[in-house]
Amino acid sequence: MAVTMRDIAEIAGVSSSAVAHVLSGNARTRRISKKTQQAILRITKSLDYRSNPIARQLRTGRTNRLGLVIRNFSNPWASHIAQAMQTEATQHGLAVHASSWEARGDSRKATIEAVLDAGADGIIATYLAAFFDGWHEYFSGLWKQRIPCIIAAELGKDAEIPCDSVMIELQNASFEALEHLYSLGHRRIAYIRVGPKKALAGGGRDSAVKDFAGVHKFKADDLPILYVAPTIEGGAKAGRELLKMHPRPTAVFASKDIIALGMIGTLRAGGLRVPEDVSIVGCGNIDLGRFQEKPLSTISWPYGELAKLCIQQIRARIHDKDWLKPVRRELKSKLIVRQTTAVCPVRGDEV
Repeated sequence: MAVTMRDIAEIAGVSSSAVAHVLSGNARTRRISKKTQQAILRITKSLDYRSNPIARQLRTGRTNRLGLVIRNFSNPWASHIAQAMQTEATQHGLAVHASSWEARGDSRKATIEAVLDAGADGIIATYLAAFFDGWHEYFSGLWKQRIPCIIAAELGKDAEIPCDSVMIELQNASFEALEHLYSLGHRRIAYIRVGPKKALAGGGRDSAVKDFAGVHKFKADDLPILYVAPTIEGGAKAGRELLKMHPRPTAVFASKDIIALGMIGTLRAGGLRVPEDVSIVGCGNIDLGRFQEKPLSTISWPYGELAKLCIQQIRARIHDKDWLKPVRRELKSKLIVRQTTAVCPVRGDEV
């Protein structure tokens, strides 16, 4: 016969509710002593106890599962996000189940609905997963239904989000990255952005590019913008386009590290050196960028802090009955200069 929480409680000499609080990660809030917690965990391990998720759901109305909706699993950025979310959630007795709308071959909205239908207690929608036609009305509807949902993304400061959100403020660091390239003498800088053109994903980076162009009186030809997918292939495509340009930009600001890395390989194949001929700055600070022959200069995302705030807010909504208004939190990013930027070899109009 399967071991129950009542069996553990009898051996430990405590109530079944105390066992439930310890196993669900709520011992601290219930003021259960460390000695009692350790005893319960020791007994649980010795009896090889396995919780019954169906019974828990019937008892509490919760599954202790959160849904994380991303674009795809191949992008290292998504892996960083998923790992940070799971690490943080585990500390609170929660499990994170990631779902990709591209892997499902489904729409973003349908993927979110499927995750909720599967019993997720709440939804974390990252980056492009949150933004589709009618997204504002959809998330507003979830909020009105009191379904815990949070958008973890990067948007401009004036963006109106109808539910809880954690926003990465990238405008200042992006402007600093462009100024860094300008200080090295670059006067033709390409901005490689996640497409399509109407996508909201540019956010603070778009604003930084616009401000930078205004401050330094850049013309459109001096700051060309390319729209590609956030993949290695997207970066390779941008690299091929760059090779065809005349005059050619001597520097690149890529909205994703993975795009920057795809570009570097294509530019090298085309006979250009990075950073001697073309300087490149990415965004995301993924591990793959740090361990290149020449580590990628980039803008760092605070993955751990992002996960901590998302899980914290989702948990608050799950347990809170008083939903007054959406909570918006912001995190800062920073420029990390490594080895893929250098002094401009020639003037941009001479390339």
